[in-house]
Parts: sequence; C-alpha cells; structure tokens
Amino acid sequence: MNLTNTRTTVHPMPARQARARIALTGKARQASLTLVAICTLALFAACGQSRDSEYCGELTLPGQYQTCEKNREKRRTTAALALVAASGSGSSGSSAPSIYAVGYAKNSSSVQVPGYWKDGVFTSLSVLDATRISDAHGIAVVGGSVYVAGYSTNTSNVRVAGYWKDGSWVALDPVSASTNSAAEAIVVSGSNVYVGGYSRTAGGIEQPVYWLNGTRTNLTPVDTGTHSGVSSILLSGSDVYTAGYSRDTAGGGNEQIPSYWIGTNRTALSQPVVDRDGLVLTLIQSGGSTYAGGWNRKADNVQLAAYWKDGTRTDLNGPDSTRASVVWSIAVSGSDVYAGGAGTNTSNVTVPGYWLNGTWSGLTPLDSSRAAVVHSIALSGSDVYAGGFSRNTSDVSVAGYWKNGTWTALPGLQTDRDAEVREILIQ
Repeated sequence: MNLTNTRTTVHPMPARQARARIALTGKARQASLTLVAICTLALFAACGQSRDSEYCGELTLPGQYQTCEKNREKRRTTAALALVAASGSGSSGSSAPSIYAVGYAKNSSSVQVPGYWKDGVFTSLSVLDATRISDAHGIAVVGGSVYVAGYSTNTSNVRVAGYWKDGSWVALDPVSASTNSAAEAIVVSGSNVYVGGYSRTAGGIEQPVYWLNGTRTNLTPVDTGTHSGVSSILLSGSDVYTAGYSRDTAGGGNEQIPSYWIGTNRTALSQPVVDRDGLVLTLIQSGGSTYAGGWNRKADNVQLAAYWKDGTRTDLNGPDSTRASVVWSIAVSGSDVYAGGAGTNTSNVTVPGYWLNGTWSGLTPLDSSRAAVVHSIALSGSDVYAGGFSRNTSDVSVAGYWKNGTWTALPGLQTDRDAEVREILIQ
C-alpha cells in the first residue's frame, strides 16, 4: 500500500472523539431490569431474617438456638453476596458501550457496498446502482438514529454525495449533477445535519463544500481553477469548522496546502517545506483546543505524519523515519494526544498503529508481510479502540478494530472479498 497518495486518490476519513453514555435504554435498560430482578431475589432471602429471629427465640433445647443463628447468618451472607454480584461489586450496573464502525464490504461480484457495523453485525445500505461502487465515510448516532455520510454512484456513473438516516438515502445538492461529489464527514446537532465533502464543477474541478440540512455552502479555496476538498467537519458553538486541503498554482506550482475553514474563511496550516503537498484528514476539539491531523511531504518528498494543536505542528515519525507515515484520526484525553494511522517499516510494508504524545505504538496485523492501517481511533474510559483493516495471508482486506492492542475482525459480505472500517464510534 502506497501512503504517498494525493487527494485525488485519497478518501480521507474524519475522526471524532468517542462518546460514552449511560442511559436506561437498550442494553442499559435490560441491565437495570436484570439488576432489579436479582436484587429482589436477594432481598427475599434476607427477608427471612424476621421469621428466623422469632423462631430462634422460641428454641430452648441445647444447641438449637446456636444452630438456628448460624443458619440465619448464612442466609444474611448469601443475600449480601447476591446484592454485591448483582450490582457489579458496587458499580452502576450499566452495560458495555456499543461499538459502531462504518465503511464498506465487497459483495460476491466484487462491488463495494456501503454499510456499518453495530456490535459486530453488518448492515448494508441502499445504493443508487447495485452494479457500481458506493462508500460510507463518516457516522453519527444521535437520538437513537444512525447517520452515515458517503456517496453512491448512479446509473450515469456519477458519484452522488449524500447520507443515510436509519438506512434511508438523502442525496445532497451538487455543484454539477454531471460530475462527482462525495460526503466525507457528518455531524448532527439536534435536528440539524452538517455534512462536509467536495463537489466537482462541470469542468471537473473539486470544490470544498459543506451542506446544512441539504443546503450547500461553497468554501473559499486558494485557487478556484484547481482542486480543493473537505475531509472533516465539526461544530463549535455557532461556528462550522471544516478541514482538508486547497491547491495553489501561484508561481507555476501546484502545492496541496493543508487547511481548515471557519465558516467560509480558510486558514493554511504550517508545513516543514512550503512548496510540498500536505493534507488534513481529521479535525476535533478538546479542552478548548483545536487539533488537526494528517501529513506533509518533506524536502525529500517523503510523506510525514503530523498533527497541529491550535496551529502548532508536531511532526510524527513512523516505524521508519525515512519512509511514509500518515495520521488518519485523533482522540484526546486530558493532556494525552492519540493519533491513529500507519507507517511504512524497513521492509516497505504499511503497518498499523498510533502515536501517544508523539511516541509510536505499532499494532499487530494479521500478516506482517501485508498492509494494515488504522483509519480511526476512539477512547472509552481507559480503553483505546483503533478501527481500520488488515490484509490476511490471502491478501484480502479484513475490516476490524484493535481494542487495547487486541484485534477483532468484523464480518464483511464475503470472506474472500475486501472490507474496511473508515471510522469507529463508541457510544
């Protein structure tokens, strides 16, 4: 796998921090009902104390009273242990979080089908033409509804940007209906749905855009005559932040500048070399700071992973500092910054992993001689989830995630066809 791809061949994935919620719905409600049932049984055992006490008090033969008291104490202990076990040794009794992952799986005809996994179960999403490629890039779960951003290719072989809400397709207004567009990221706030991506002009130029409830806003690029795009989107109060890249052809160049927009106004992010490409793939906010992750090319044209905190860049070397690396996703916990991605090792194999405060931690792939990538990283309590893919010994991409370093495969549509996780969400 070549990590030195340009924006025209990259399908960047957004990253948002995982949200852990405890509510008496779904699994949590079932856990609560189970807890009540068990506690009721335990309390019933303990309720025998009053009858035992009255009965023991009437016993006068030698040893009878002592035996009765011992039996009553055993019942008290049993009841107490049952209560402790039912409550999870003092825990709230809440269920484990649900694990959502969005991406694609190829069917028996090797057609890429968009979908998402919830707790390991894959749900295929409807497409405009079942014989053509479609993809799912971003996911949000709000109010019990599942929103998935992506694109579907129509019968005219044009990629149409849109999103699925609980499986129902919503197409988004393109710049030109005759050229490609794609939704790369999605955020939902109340009844408002924000989607970031790109849409090509009739002349085939990618334009950076976002949609609010289906209405498109065109963002300001460096140069309207060349490509720009949005990879990630977030909300901060009433401000809409988007991030991606914008090309600059000034002076005869064609550099891809890593950028973010607040509203329609663009800000360029720093690069180690100003006349080389860069790209932002993920944008999040945490603790009042804004983090962007992606890559830049060095003077020797090798792709170098990086993240920016409030505009200040931190370069990240992968397993081999002379070879390509990339940040696909960022999550923050307190002062700890996790950057998920991939790097090329000394054997020229793309390997999965993440950086914690700048230090690389590799993850174990299915086959150390084949490519694997972390596309998304999420935190839940002390657990670290990294979603992506790993190619197996048959050279098939297997969708899955690593939890604290342990791999879990997610079933696709066919075991001998590719599948990938684009984003993971713990909720």
